[in-house]
Amino acid sequence: MTDADGWFVLEGVPLGRHDIRVSFLGYEPVTLSQVLVTSGKEVVLSVALREQIVEGEEVVVVSEIRKDRALNDLAYVSARSFSVE
Repeated sequence: MTDADGWFVLEGVPLGRHDIRVSFLGYEPVTLSQVLVTSGKEVVLSVALREQIVEGEEVVVVSEIRKDRALNDLAYVSARSFSVE
């Protein structure tokens, strides 16, 4: 996970070559191959992601406000709604 600016740190990575995959919803994933991790030196990578179009099903939002009962199901005895008027 990253911070608000997209920075992150991986700790405890063993020495050697590693493939790193970076992904985020709405962006095309990027794989960095053969990233060399050595002792005594920090590895800093700059990764730019390209936007990806995500298509999904249609979403329908329906409201069912009924005037014959209270909006709060826990209000059994006495409930009254107030308006600005």
